[in-house]
Amino acid sequence: MIELDTAIEALESTMFRNVQKTENDTKHMEIEIGILRQYMNKMSESILEVKRTVGSLTRAGAPPPCPELACPSPLKPLMPCPCRSPLGLEDGRIRDDQMTGSSSLLGSMSAGAEGRLNTGKSWVPLTLQGEYLEIDFLQLLNVTGVIIQGKANTDYWVKGYTLSYVDDSGAWQQIMDYTGKRVKRCTGNNDVSTPIVCALDCEAPIRTRSIRIHPTSYNIYIAMRAEILGCE
Repeated sequence: MIELDTAIEALESTMFRNVQKTENDTKHMEIEIGILRQYMNKMSESILEVKRTVGSLTRAGAPPPCPELACPSPLKPLMPCPCRSPLGLEDGRIRDDQMTGSSSLLGSMSAGAEGRLNTGKSWVPLTLQGEYLEIDFLQLLNVTGVIIQGKANTDYWVKGYTLSYVDDSGAWQQIMDYTGKRVKRCTGNNDVSTPIVCALDCEAPIRTRSIRIHPTSYNIYIAMRAEILGCE
């Protein structure tokens, strides 16, 4: 009887792990599909922009901006990425004391720790300029994306934002776009509930202990719920 009980417990444990793995795989797939949908529109826009640029240069008698496929691609983050899993804001693995808002409009009710994806609350800063939400992982992790939402049951959301991270020297650095010369500007929300992903380059992830989300534009007022994507 003891051996049977032990076997049953082992089977239950295996089944539980398999269920957890399936749930994680499903969530990862949902994120990748969301990114694909977002970038389909960007792909069409980029193709039109390249055609217009090359057409203008050709008419002017100038050579194309770069030879064939040597141009850096703004669509590189579209590629499937094994290192793009939620790092723990939504499910609570990132503790409250690891999330800090630069300020809070309503004290603890809208503090940084309230800025978790798919919850009923959100981070709401005191002002509309120079604010940020900081997440401290307490260890070095690879960051490959950010997801944000607005504040539930309101008309407040972030329409655009930039990102910064702590480098090896402890200094804050802005995350740059695919050219390496311009600050990466992430597209945010068009409503309060739809999660929008800003994908970073999976082949060269940002390895850092801390990251900040800096809202740059908003609808009515800044309010944000977030998740960070990446891996160890």
